[in-house]
Amino acid sequence: MRPNSLDKPDRATILSDDLQQDLLRRSREEAPREACGLLVGIVVGRRVEVRELVTTKNLAHGMDRFEVDPGEVVRADVDARRRALSLVGIWHSHPRDEAVPSENDVRAMWPGHVCVIVGLGSQPTVRAWRTVDGDLLEDVLATGTACTNAIGDHNRRFEQHDHESAP
Repeated sequence: MRPNSLDKPDRATILSDDLQQDLLRRSREEAPREACGLLVGIVVGRRVEVRELVTTKNLAHGMDRFEVDPGEVVRADVDARRRALSLVGIWHSHPRDEAVPSENDVRAMWPGHVCVIVGLGSQPTVRAWRTVDGDLLEDVLATGTACTNAIGDHNRRFEQHDHESAP
């Protein structure tokens, strides 16, 4: 799989400054082990807005691997759906390296989901990645609170549907 950086500007991951700082904090707390967790939010087209981080226990043995507890994935997915959100990806840290996926990371990526990596190497960074049609692609990582106007439209339609179906 070859890296292909930022060749599709309409593909982005929106992650607020507060959430990025939270990822850095959580990653530093777990160092020298890799920290890991889940990303909850909404998807509109090829844009993902991360609204919440879920920290999970790292079940992997060793310092340079991560494995999320499948039970925690199921619980987070059920909770997100109950609140009209989605499980949009996974995050983990590289305590001594850059925020670039290893071969193991690429194999573990969930198709159609974002993988956010926190690199605590020489310069702490947060980067977002996806696999699309067999290619490893880096997302534009944008800060902010709204993905697109379409997200607002989606939420209004959902709220309207909720009110119409309420007893």
